[in-house]
Amino acid sequence: MITIWKLPLSISKRNIVMVPRNSQPLTVQIQNGVPCLWVTCDDANAPEPRTITCVGTGHPMPLTGVHAYIGTTQSGRFVWHWFLEERA
Repeated sequence: MITIWKLPLSISKRNIVMVPRNSQPLTVQIQNGVPCLWVTCDDANAPEPRTITCVGTGHPMPLTGVHAYIGTTQSGRFVWHWFLEERA
């Protein structure tokens, strides 16, 4: 069944999340002070790890390989930009 999942993230350079294969990111937003990733997925698919990278405004981009932009969140004076590492 196709559903939408919400996954909490931490404000760290890398988050590894387990989602069903072929999941598609929708957005990252702050909910109750916690950054969360929403994805559409077919929960019948086997889970796989996906890497989400967080980069603060003004910080170096530690990205290697291909990354897809997911969204930007704000927490007080901090602004974070979120990227999904594409599979090879």
